[in-house]
Amino acid sequence: MKQPSLLSSLFAGLDQPFRAHLKAPRSAYVHIHAEIVATSPKSSYTQYTIELTNPITNSWRRVTKRYSECYRFRKSLMRMYYSIRRDAEMAPLAELLQRLCLTPFPKRYFESDDAFVRMERTQGLTLFFDMLFSLWKDGLRLITQTEVHCILAKWTFIEAMLEAFLDQSLHHKAPTNLDDTCAICLGDFEDTVFQLRCGHCFHRDCALHWLVEHATCPLCRQTCNAGDVHSASAMQPLLRTTSTIAAPAARHHMPSRAVSCIAF
Repeated sequence: MKQPSLLSSLFAGLDQPFRAHLKAPRSAYVHIHAEIVATSPKSSYTQYTIELTNPITNSWRRVTKRYSECYRFRKSLMRMYYSIRRDAEMAPLAELLQRLCLTPFPKRYFESDDAFVRMERTQGLTLFFDMLFSLWKDGLRLITQTEVHCILAKWTFIEAMLEAFLDQSLHHKAPTNLDDTCAICLGDFEDTVFQLRCGHCFHRDCALHWLVEHATCPLCRQTCNAGDVHSASAMQPLLRTTSTIAAPAARHHMPSRAVSCIAF
């Protein structure tokens, strides 16, 4: 009996794309959880919960997206890139968009999602949101260094697209006192503290795992889609005086061309 070759043995059973068998990459800024949402006894769809942490602004946010929404948003950014790529004045911005467009993105499937497709998309969307953060960060640097009006105008439009995609609807409330322990695990706080928009504070991992399942504060049950990252030691004197979460209008002190309207 003929023995299978080593090559055929290695690839036996790989009827799904090879990338689907890879472990989703770990990111310092992006954490994605996929879950199946049933719409009826016979139909369902996959929903991706995305936790975004911004070390520049010390803030975080939680968004829920379907793959199709991310696919359409990427197509919009690609169309913008193709519209400006031959414009010499727009070259610096086109270069930023080109990096995002060249980043591998999970492809569409016409059949129902399965575990392999969800793994592939979780991997690809993690990379995509990482690149979105890089685009936003590099774009802010670009608009502080350029006087080209068309770049500034186009960047304003890109930020509006980002804001609509992230569906920014933040509610601010004065924080409560910082307790000595995390209310979820009852463990002592370390230096880094996650503060929800309602003002309650938890460990980062505790908050992320809780919000994946509940999307509300475990103490007051207020819906929480964003928040801030703080140092526990630095928060103590601030919490005794005033809110550490500024109203949106109070955050912007730089010239208008250097201000981002996105709390990424």
